[in-house]
Amino acid sequence: MRNRSAIASAAAVLALTGSVPAYSAVTAAPSGSIGSTAGTAPDLALPAASITPGSFTAQQSGGNWTITFSRTLNFSSFEVNNQFPFQAWAELWEQGESDDDFLGRTRVSNVSPSSSGVTMNATFRRTSSQLDTELGGEEIYAKAVLKNLETGQVFQATTRRIQISP
Repeated sequence: MRNRSAIASAAAVLALTGSVPAYSAVTAAPSGSIGSTAGTAPDLALPAASITPGSFTAQQSGGNWTITFSRTLNFSSFEVNNQFPFQAWAELWEQGESDDDFLGRTRVSNVSPSSSGVTMNATFRRTSSQLDTELGGEEIYAKAVLKNLETGQVFQATTRRIQISP
């Protein structure tokens, strides 16, 4: 347990200082494997989770809108083997000319890493007046956020934009 904490702490510090990329494994390739050099130090870059946005739809019924968003959270084998604690949530945004408008957030969920990934769905229910943030049509999008609670690393992915007329 002490080694895991030390590795996670060192990796978090290195990632925050920008010294290493956040996508490779914490240990070096075994001696004799392709790309390894005998006697070299291990690669200390953080293993990285990722988010794959799925469907994103908006349906209107009178003055009410139901906006749904799915995404798959993917984890590295290192994160799965060490069962790092994660939190995930989704946000709804409207694209603006000068800056984007925040329209809401789902409840934060605790997530346990799985080698097969974790699929999550979000549903936002908004009225036309809540979505109508500027003149003319609106372009909305969703953002998925995943945070590794042990390292502090945050991953984000956004959907394509959908044109709506509230």
